[in-house]
Amino acid sequence: MTNNNDTVTVLTPSVTLATTLTASPTVITLNPVTGQFVIPLLSATLKETVSGNPVPGQTVTFTANAVTGPLPLGSAVTNASGVAALTNVVVPPNTLTAATYTAAFAGAPGFGPSSSTASLTFTG
Repeated sequence: MTNNNDTVTVLTPSVTLATTLTASPTVITLNPVTGQFVIPLLSATLKETVSGNPVPGQTVTFTANAVTGPLPLGSAVTNASGVAALTNVVVPPNTLTAATYTAAFAGAPGFGPSSSTASLTFTG
């Protein structure tokens, strides 16, 4: 009897799709009831660069670009339309020094990383 224990390894190339993340401009407001500074809506849309298809189920991290350094604002998972959103984010007063914020996608199996910067304006 012959024992055949040969192993066959099949290599398949991994494909990483380029992504585009688009952050939307937003504002910081002062809540007159609580006296807290709040960003009503932070949002960014993640899509495949070539096809334009949304990329759902991926984590996007939001950071304010303040004069004192980066201020983490939170993270959200993209929905079926590729949109990650945070609502009513309470922020410290030094966030007022941030003219912009950055939304970042670190990448995931099959998807390359991307980031986008958008304006952050204090409206009072």
